[in-house]
Amino acid sequence: MSFIGDEAAKIIENLPEALLILNEDGELLYLNQAVQDLTGFLPDELQGQHVSVLMPSSPHRRVDALTWLSRWSGNPDPSELRYLTLDGVTKSGEKKKYRVRVSSFDSETGYAFLVLVRDVTDAAARSRRVQHKRLITERIFAMGTDGVLSIDEDQTIQSWNTRAEQIFGFTKGEILGQRIDKIIPSSLHSQHRQHIVKFLNSESPAQLMGQRGEIQGLHKNGHAIPLEASITKTPIEGRIVLSAQVRDISDRKEIEKKLRESEMKFRALFEHAFEAMALLAVTGSVMEINSAARQLLPDDDDVTDRCFWDLNWWSSANAEDVELSKVQVQTDIQRVFDAGIVRFRIDMSTPQGLLDIDFSLIPIVDDNNVPFMILAEGRDLTALCGS
Repeated sequence: MSFIGDEAAKIIENLPEALLILNEDGELLYLNQAVQDLTGFLPDELQGQHVSVLMPSSPHRRVDALTWLSRWSGNPDPSELRYLTLDGVTKSGEKKKYRVRVSSFDSETGYAFLVLVRDVTDAAARSRRVQHKRLITERIFAMGTDGVLSIDEDQTIQSWNTRAEQIFGFTKGEILGQRIDKIIPSSLHSQHRQHIVKFLNSESPAQLMGQRGEIQGLHKNGHAIPLEASITKTPIEGRIVLSAQVRDISDRKEIEKKLRESEMKFRALFEHAFEAMALLAVTGSVMEINSAARQLLPDDDDVTDRCFWDLNWWSSANAEDVELSKVQVQTDIQRVFDAGIVRFRIDMSTPQGLLDIDFSLIPIVDDNNVPFMILAEGRDLTALCGS
């Protein structure tokens, strides 16, 4: 190292950062102790060798290390020297990621490069993992089935996914930077602000979907949207970010409405039918019984969950006839899903007198043809027979 003074050589040799000096052809002229520690090479093994021994060509870079060093060494302002990440290799063949900073100078032996080398292998691996997780998170965020948005402490919208665009009608460009009031009916603005402030000041980190019940959102075209929402708060750099996951429940509410209407229609038909009817479980226990059927039973009979054949249909004094009738009904209920509709006539002694009943059992299956329930129906033929 004749081009470096003795005192300077001692300082450079003991620098904690790895330092290389190479000529314009890429020939290694000098490496300090930190380079030896980093790479495992001794000075005699590297001096006079090409820099590609330490920084070989990479398949994902179109030019070699020397070209990069030459290109980036020409900035005359040392404070603006650029960092460059290059692939490296140790004596044992271990692959490394080096972050280098390079400058050029004229020495007694000619044009040369001074290169500081830092091992960033672990940091690069961590960065790749973080980037990978971030990409996955962004993909989930963008394509999630729920709307996802975030607001800052000033209740300004900071993020907005694709599903949120679909729910509220605003594109990301239209909504980012807007107040959250933009997607809330005006009549609820004050209430919503108070809720946010209360949540910010609470110790709870989250309110999960369903805990707040149904809330109202506002679509771009002005119509209200029924929603469920979860909200969480996260401290980031001394400020709180609120993240909300919102779910449009319009379809569910419409289905619920239709189910209620269907239930009301069924209840009206069931309760006001002239025929006595009962809905039975597949085991024969009573689930529902209508008004016409109750008239055939004593007023104080509690029928729910009791076996249909054990109800007090049979008020005949002949115990043997009663038992035979019970056995017949029980047997027919047990075989109805194999036999299809079971129908027979039976004389029934009731508080209204002896009745001629056309009795039927109708099996009901679900969409998968699995037994679901049984409809028991009795039609009074007494008056018809009498005429």
